[in-house]
Amino acid sequence: MQALHRYAAQHGSLPPASDATAAADVLEKAKRLAFERGTEVELSTRLLANLASGARAEMVALAAFFGGIVGQEVPASLTVSVCWGGVRQRMLRRR
Repeated sequence: MQALHRYAAQHGSLPPASDATAAADVLEKAKRLAFERGTEVELSTRLLANLASGARAEMVALAAFFGGIVGQEVPASLTVSVCWGGVRQRMLRRR
């Protein structure tokens, strides 16, 4: 993530999708960050290439989808647990 931030600071925007040179630049920045901190890490070129390729992606549709599910399921589960539970208790008490 820090390599992506450095890329954005240097180029003015995040790397474009499916750009191999930008992905290589992000990988180089990640290696440089590890070297500056004095850590020995094995960096996955595939993972960093996928991260760089999807850095500009927008998650609006996915957020709307999950928001819709939560917006329906939370009230439904509360209704079942509170209302129907109360109805069952009243029915059991009357017997």
